Amino acid sequence: MVSDGNSHTPHPGTDNQSSEPQATGYKVPFLWRRIVAELLDFILLFYTKILVTVAVLRQMGYLGNEDLLDLDSRLNLFSDFTDFTELDFEKMFTLTSELIALEVINRLCVTFVETLCLRRGYNGSIGGSTPGKRIMHLRVISFDSVQQSGNRTIAVTGARDPGFFNALLRSVIKNFSMAFFFPASFSVFFFRYNRAAYDILANTIVVEVERDHQ
Repeated sequence: MVSDGNSHTPHPGTDNQSSEPQATGYKVPFLWRRIVAELLDFILLFYTKILVTVAVLRQMGYLGNEDLLDLDSRLNLFSDFTDFTELDFEKMFTLTSELIALEVINRLCVTFVETLCLRRGYNGSIGGSTPGKRIMHLRVISFDSVQQSGNRTIAVTGARDPGFFNALLRSVIKNFSMAFFFPASFSVFFFRYNRAAYDILANTIVVEVERDHQ
């Protein structure tokens, strides 16, 4: 039995129907929709990341009262040396470590926000979505099984919200793989239904829903 993936509540059925697994119909989104959703999320989160970066830099002492970034006066890397071989590597290591720490903090903030968005649906709908995915009519759901049912359509059994753990696992793998120069998003070209590696590990899938049921 296959129901509309846009329904918010299950349809009542007979006793025989209720004993069968409930399959929900969804569309597999085009890759361009997912790319646009990621770009929208990047733009929406960019301002937040700037605020976090400014706060951390001010705490580290890189920003003064005028909020002007002055690394030379902070580290004095080049003023006392006439040759690159005489650079203070201890200070350079300190700078590198602090920049890495700043990037980790940014990744943690993005991961936390994405987890909260994906853990459950809104207004009784199944599947979480980031702002970009919501604009592009995409949702992330967990499931028991999935089968091809037509052209770009799938029948999903046991469709449900990802929950906090699966949403967190998906967000951690997705965001921190980029930090280590291994974008897991590229794996959508190798798995069925355009599932990325983090979708496989978190038992999730990105689906497209109708606009009227957002």
